[in-house]
Amino acid sequence: MPPLPRQREELFAQHCASGLTNSEAYENAGYKPHRGNASVLRAKQHVSDRISELQQQIAKKTQVAVVKQATMSRQYLVDALLENLDISLGRRPVKLGPAAIPVEQYVYRGETANTAIKMAGSECGLFQDKAEVTHHMNFDDLSDEQLLLRLRDETEALLLERRAAGLDNGGDDPEPDTGNR
Repeated sequence: MPPLPRQREELFAQHCASGLTNSEAYENAGYKPHRGNASVLRAKQHVSDRISELQQQIAKKTQVAVVKQATMSRQYLVDALLENLDISLGRRPVKLGPAAIPVEQYVYRGETANTAIKMAGSECGLFQDKAEVTHHMNFDDLSDEQLLLRLRDETEALLLERRAAGLDNGGDDPEPDTGNR
């Protein structure tokens, strides 16, 4: 939809789309303050359609800007990380010495390099935090027979989980090596 033919109506639509109230937009467009007239103008179909179109344009621009900023920020961080990694591995020279006589030297800094490598690996999703798994049960109240049954049930459940995950072939291994040959 092209801009509205009346300049003040277009300004009113732009101000409404930018988030001003009807009354504020009406005044900022050059009209005399009047809440009723502001509402009447807003209710006109061609003005309402223009406001909706402008709001969609603003939303689209905002979304593009947010994605672009996030991408640029992430790319900047990755580039800085790789630069630090090159410097700490001694692949790039570092200026050392007083400001008057800077000397470029290749310096290896293992701790910094390891930290940079760890951060790069985390960014690429190569490392995952270890999850602590705890299993708390009170076995004091169980008899020996109940304890054996519980142990059997737990073992069967673990075997079923391993088989479901494809980690166990169901006992089809060849004879186990007992060392008695």
